[in-house]
Amino acid sequence: MDLIQGFFAHLLEKRLLVADDQDKGRFRAFLLATLKNFMANDWRHKTTQRRGGHVKTLTINADDFEQQYQESLSDTCTPELLFDRCRVDALLTNVVCEQRAD
Repeated sequence: MDLIQGFFAHLLEKRLLVADDQDKGRFRAFLLATLKNFMANDWRHKTTQRRGGHVKTLTINADDFEQQYQESLSDTCTPELLFDRCRVDALLTNVVCEQRAD
């Protein structure tokens, strides 16, 4: 639904046209003020970032990781693979330390 259709749906749902009092001012001024408020609320709703935003939470269980790491050491693997595993271990350790610091 586009913005104008949404505005008129809002007018009808809230019965704002029935509540309009001619003593308070002109109908055109009423419509303009109502449209400006509706557009501001719509923009605010569309641009609001919710708590957590678009960030995924990554949970790392250190015990499970340590167990997997110890099991991987018993495997026969190439030096390159062992090097990659050590790099991953160092990276995950840094991530866990940074999360604890926050």
